[in-house]
Amino acid sequence: MTDHRKTTRRAILAGAAAVPAVALAPPLAVAGELDPVFAAIEKLRQAEAELTAMSMEIDTAEGAVNEANPLFPKGCRPEGLVLWRDRCIGGTEIDAARDEFIATGIAAPDVIEREYQLKKYEHRAGLRAGRDWDRKHGLASLRARHRRLIRAVFAAREDLSTVRPTTVAGATALIVYLDADIREFDDFDDWHQVPLENAAAALNSMVVS
Repeated sequence: MTDHRKTTRRAILAGAAAVPAVALAPPLAVAGELDPVFAAIEKLRQAEAELTAMSMEIDTAEGAVNEANPLFPKGCRPEGLVLWRDRCIGGTEIDAARDEFIATGIAAPDVIEREYQLKKYEHRAGLRAGRDWDRKHGLASLRARHRRLIRAVFAAREDLSTVRPTTVAGATALIVYLDADIREFDDFDDWHQVPLENAAAALNSMVVS
């Protein structure tokens, strides 16, 4: 069965572990300007760090609620995850599972579609229940800040994918940073692809020139 803690963490960044600090080489000047990739890396590093701190704060707050209500089952907050065949998933993972199940012929397409609609309904109901739980226990504002930080991380990743290093030091720093993230989560995620291609293209252009 899929480890839903890891899958969900990678999908929505909830409770994400800190991206390891990477020792970056000092920015080098190119035509009097700093390599822009260093600022993009730092922006993402800061966003990840803030998200990690907020995730820990939420975990602590939820733990306090559970301690104050000993009859609650551990981890009682509804998370919007659903069980579908061999998966414990949520969000866009449900859409991806439908496409995979249809493509692999695990069941007739109409069967998969009916199951998909049911799981989407269960997912939305779980999300509503989670929001109700937050309001009941005074965690709504924390959860809202957490969602804003998630969006900030995705925005920082997008920004990083648009920056092409202009120095060998910048390209190396980008590769080292991405490698650290991949090793931390033991997973090559979709967002790593473009920055790595940018680093490779930058290094190739420097070799050619």
